[in-house]
Parts: sequence; C-alpha cells; structure tokens
Amino acid sequence: AYVPPVAALLDSSFLASEETRAVASGVAEMAKMALMKSPELFELLEAHAPRLVDERFQRAGARDTAPSDVLRLSISTMLEELAPNLWEKSLDRLVDFGHTIGQELEMHALGTEHELTHGESVAVDMAFMACLSNVAGLIDAPTRDRILAMLRGCGVPVYSPIVDRDFVRHAMSARRKQGMGLRLPLPAGLGTARLSHDVDEELLFEALDLWTALAR
Repeated sequence: AYVPPVAALLDSSFLASEETRAVASGVAEMAKMALMKSPELFELLEAHAPRLVDERFQRAGARDTAPSDVLRLSISTMLEELAPNLWEKSLDRLVDFGHTIGQELEMHALGTEHELTHGESVAVDMAFMACLSNVAGLIDAPTRDRILAMLRGCGVPVYSPIVDRDFVRHAMSARRKQGMGLRLPLPAGLGTARLSHDVDEELLFEALDLWTALAR
C-alpha cells in the first residue's frame, strides 16, 4: 500500500556530503522534467548543471538562486505530473520519459563493466529518444544537439555500447508488455512533449544509427 506523505522537507545542505556521481544521476531526473515540461528548467540546467553537480547544489553567494530555482522547478513539475495520477489510473505518463529503454538498460548493464546508475540509464534513454524525435520530425537538429549537450553537462553518459539493434527490439517489446501498449513520451521541443502510441522499427533503427554516431 502507498500512502502519500503529509509533507516532504528538502534541505540542500545535505547534498554537500553526497558523491558527485549520485548528484549527477539525480540531475538527470531533473533533466527529464525539463525536457518534458519546463523550458525555464531546461535553460537553467543548460547554463548551470556542471556547476550544480560539481558544487552539489551549494550556493555560490547570497545572490546565487540557480540551485534553489532548479530544485523548485524540478519538484513542482514532478508534482504536477504525479499528484493527479498517484495510483496510476492512467498509464499515459510524461514522467516515464527516459524509461522506454532505460529500465532494460539498467538491468542488462548490472554487474558488467558498463554498469550504470538509474539516472545514467535514464540519460542514455533520453539521448536516444532525442534522436528518435529528430528523425520523426518532432524536433530539428539544433534542438536535438542542445538536448545532447545539456545532458552531457549534467555529468551523465549519453551512450552505452549495450544498446544495439537486438537490444532496442527487446526493450521496445518489454515496454509494450509493461505498459499494455506503447506509450512513448518524446520531446517535441525544449520543455514540450507528445505521447506516441506507435513507432516504426525502421525509424527506431534510423534513430539508433544517428544516436550512435552522435553520442558514442
């Protein structure tokens, strides 16, 4: 059973003792919400993500609002998506962006030399989906490249050698089973998204080739 909390308190000073890789993995989840829902959050991460990861969200001075702004927008956009659908009565969820092949990648990489954290797996997925959006005509090449650059700035990988044609075919099949059909969140711009309920395998493989060339 799941019972929502009365409140959640966040004190960013605790992040000062966290390891860099863990902070970067968390920022990848923030990037997910930026791409799906918030141009403002995207631009903040684009400008500040490397510093926020390196300095673990500690303020550089009294006028430095970037750490708190990023945390606030990340939380508010996530709540906008989760609160009305807490018990997942609808499976059309923008928060599933990054989990189309990302969940399978995390499991397949476990225990190998290519092991990834959850946030890193999500980042690889988002980079792949940005390329898919590009070949599908939802975003242009400059937008695609800004997305890839922003993700790299978060300090997470955007490529994994595990992802090949056989893996993509398997991951998409697993996604269809788990989601009772394909519900594919895709970026339609910087901070806007659309859900796709079908994607041609040839298009997937075209995106795979593009992603491999750009991300490897």
